[in-house]
Amino acid sequence: MKKKWRKIQESKYFYTVTCLSFIFLLMGVLVFIPDGKNKEAFQSLWAQGRQAMEQENYVVAVEKLEEAVSYIGNTVGEQEFELVKELAETQGKANFQEEAAETYTRLLNAGENTAELYIKRGLLYDQMGEYSKVLDDYQNAVRADPYNQNVYETIAQQLEAQQHGNEAEVFRETARKFLGSS
Repeated sequence: MKKKWRKIQESKYFYTVTCLSFIFLLMGVLVFIPDGKNKEAFQSLWAQGRQAMEQENYVVAVEKLEEAVSYIGNTVGEQEFELVKELAETQGKANFQEEAAETYTRLLNAGENTAELYIKRGLLYDQMGEYSKVLDDYQNAVRADPYNQNVYETIAQQLEAQQHGNEAEVFRETARKFLGSS
């Protein structure tokens, strides 16, 4: 056993791999473990963003929430999900449709495949005139929660509000056939 370990230590890559491993470990610790100041700044910015939303100052709210998001890094927990979701909703209210759609995409790519997120992003795509993406998102919403009558009805209402009555009726008819409702 000692001979094998000595051969590994003597190999030309041992020192390089050991140093790189240590550096990556150190970087991981520094990046993923926030200190108290970062946590305080994160919470403060989130609170400022919420306050700006309450005052209907959506542009300032977006700025504060985006800054708060920059503190969360790669962590994805319930609190981070709620923050990013608030950011997307606020971007939409501030008429930053493209940014809001990208933020919803970020949530969906993080594994949060909920009907609600697809419906909200679909509405944004409709406002941007990207109708093929609207239908894709509404179909994905149904796939995410196929047995929920409210999903079909919400989509139908959104389509009617955007003057797409024929498509709304298709969603209602699909719900009647699939779920057996009247």
